[in-house]
Amino acid sequence: IKREDVFLFHLTYASLRKKLAVSVLEVFPNDELCNIHCEFRDIDMLTRMKLNQYLHRRKLSMEAA
Repeated sequence: IKREDVFLFHLTYASLRKKLAVSVLEVFPNDELCNIHCEFRDIDMLTRMKLNQYLHRRKLSMEAA
């Protein structure tokens, strides 16, 4: 993984119309793992709201477990 790579992913339960794209901003090697800082690409306000709702639901379900 290197800077400026683009990843596409789909969040099944986020009710999004399309896949999300993120650009890699920076990669920080850390022993056997890497910390990857990313930024969403071409994200509109509705997608941002749905993503925030999805993340909030995930947080609540993890706290309840």
